[in-house]
Amino acid sequence: MWAAADDRRTEKFLEYAVEVLDSDDKTGLVFSDMVTENLTTGEKVWSSRGFIVSNNKFIKYIFRLFQECPSLIYGVHRKEVLQNIKLENFDYFDVHLTHWYELNLNIKTIPLPLYTAGTNGVRVPYSSNGHYICSSQFIRAEKLLLAKHFSFFSRFFLLLLTRFIYWRNDKRQNILIDHIGGF
Repeated sequence: MWAAADDRRTEKFLEYAVEVLDSDDKTGLVFSDMVTENLTTGEKVWSSRGFIVSNNKFIKYIFRLFQECPSLIYGVHRKEVLQNIKLENFDYFDVHLTHWYELNLNIKTIPLPLYTAGTNGVRVPYSSNGHYICSSQFIRAEKLLLAKHFSFFSRFFLLLLTRFIYWRNDKRQNILIDHIGGF
């Protein structure tokens, strides 16, 4: 389980997550609904991260593409998965990892707000590899991932859609970096 310094879990988070993992060996990652708390104002917003029960990998990938949640990596992972997957450092790796889980195992979320992400009002985006966010390494990793699971035409469509979504994300995030003054 990864943990961020400003995030909190209820005392039942780990117990429930392990119970879900133990009940289904095809589940590789367990998270919960989450609360985003503005640590300055105390305002809290509850959101569901959702999971899909379809076994259709195309549908699962599309679902996770539009139901993006980088915070899923703060869930409970199967130890043997993390020991055997290449953990990399590039922008959107957290998203790539959630896509890997959707295509190779399953992600389940507990429909209770057991996780709280703290913010200080405005979230300042940052790149793990430079000043600006860049999806090029992410797209290369997605291309390799999709090649293992889809025919040429499905792969072409999914990669085109993924490129468009993350090109747009790059633009929005980098405008914020320039405006707010990211790292």
